[in-house]
Amino acid sequence: MRRDADPPRLRPAAQPPVPHRDVLAGLAGAVVFLAGVWLVVSPWVIEHPATAAGPDSAVTDIAAGLLLALLGGMRAVSPFAASWPGWVALILGVWLVVAPFALGYRGDEAGDARANDVVTGAVVLLAAVAGLYLGARWGGAGRRGQTAR
Repeated sequence: MRRDADPPRLRPAAQPPVPHRDVLAGLAGAVVFLAGVWLVVSPWVIEHPATAAGPDSAVTDIAAGLLLALLGGMRAVSPFAASWPGWVALILGVWLVVAPFALGYRGDEAGDARANDVVTGAVVLLAAVAGLYLGARWGGAGRRGQTAR
């Protein structure tokens, strides 16, 4: 009796490989998700100043971070299901770049918080644009069994 082959009942079911386009399109959503997680954690790592508009800058970072984590997670798991999470992430990325100047971050910690928001916002912008572009280019062709051209 040959022992080199598994009995048929113990072999795992054949799973089709994940097409590379799904992984690449989902990667942009994963970057947005991680940026959102960073924004939620950053007030405990970087001092966030008060703003001229009133609320502490940590409040806007945590709110934007929670939304970005949710939207990025949606796009990472299912990059071709809907494009609206990518557009909302794009708008939040713009907000993060503009917020330190629009809200008037002030105090000794303003430089670190401003740089954090601008850099994180730029990363979110790039990832959102990449995710939207890849979603539009490939348009979920893998779900229909078609090949992307």
